[in-house]
Amino acid sequence: MNSEWQHSFRLYYASFATCQMGPLFPGWLQWHVDLYYLDLSRTGIIDTLPHWFSKAFSKVQYLYISDNQLSGSLPTDMEMMSLLEVLALDSNQLNGPIPPLPRNLTGLDLSMNSLFGPLPSDFGVPKLIHLVLFSNRFAGSIPESICKFEQLRIINLANNFFKGEFP
Repeated sequence: MNSEWQHSFRLYYASFATCQMGPLFPGWLQWHVDLYYLDLSRTGIIDTLPHWFSKAFSKVQYLYISDNQLSGSLPTDMEMMSLLEVLALDSNQLNGPIPPLPRNLTGLDLSMNSLFGPLPSDFGVPKLIHLVLFSNRFAGSIPESICKFEQLRIINLANNFFKGEFP
């Protein structure tokens, strides 16, 4: 599928899992601003997240872009994705720190990337239920704020470089 393909329809729910859409991130998706569900897992994307990522997907509630070869850092303006509940960007080649996250997140999977730095001192996502960050390069101590997640049911921080006790 050509990344600049032109279309005449509006998508609300789109699952392209295991469809060959890469190597470029599908640029035509930036015009589907009413999407609430998007799955681009295992689609052969070998690219960075585009500069329009957060703005175009500001209404998405469920976003799965796992098991591709995304590189570069996470967008610094992800907070504007205010409706996002589940974000899965696991099994890519993303690097850099975790930026401020959308407040409505209940599930976050960034495992098996090359993300680094300390964890945010305050994730700012009070509704988090699943936090999966294993197999990255996070370092430092695990912040006390992680204990504020009253609904947290699953946490996996294995295979990182944390020091000290769990709070």
